[in-house]
Amino acid sequence: MGAAFLLWDDQTCYSVRLVLSEAGVTLNAGPALYWNCLQWGANKGLSSFDFLGSDQQRIAHQWREMGAVAQPYLEARKISNRWLRLWRAWKGA
Repeated sequence: MGAAFLLWDDQTCYSVRLVLSEAGVTLNAGPALYWNCLQWGANKGLSSFDFLGSDQQRIAHQWREMGAVAQPYLEARKISNRWLRLWRAWKGA
């Protein structure tokens, strides 16, 4: 019906991938599987669970219902600055 691939360190359990069969999708088994993962991490004595983010509103909403707090890891920006381009060209970057 479904499987979860988890990694963990001494404090945090990371949800790398969750896979559901067609039956699992039909039965909406994802939240139950995540709940079991949360319980597993708690039983191992881990203090936090990292869902590793999603930009899909339905999924993000579901995780917030489980207590998740959105925290950006990385922000990428394109800087269109003539001085920065000149500096990078001068530095050879």
